[in-house]
Amino acid sequence: MEVVRALFNCPIEITSGYRNPEVNAVVGGVPDSDHALGHAADFHVDGFDDLSAAKKIRDSQLKFDQLIYEKNRCVDVSFHPRMRQQVLRQPGGPGSPIYKNLEG
Repeated sequence: MEVVRALFNCPIEITSGYRNPEVNAVVGGVPDSDHALGHAADFHVDGFDDLSAAKKIRDSQLKFDQLIYEKNRCVDVSFHPRMRQQVLRQPGGPGSPIYKNLEG
């Protein structure tokens, strides 16, 4: 997450990182969540709304596996070694459908 903080050059607030299987289930995470593997974090960036923060990461040279804008909740980024550069949005919260791209 230091690469994310450095990209913005300001504080970030990490609201969720590694989640053990029990916690992951309670918060609605899928069993194979990158959080359960220690590869993902949910966060907010000081001075940025979540969509703007997600766009800045998407448009940067930062390498990531998944970037998910979770509307009215957080930005979720995964640094799983796959590094697929997937950009997604989840407008309905945990357990709701996930769509490609940030806008739509």
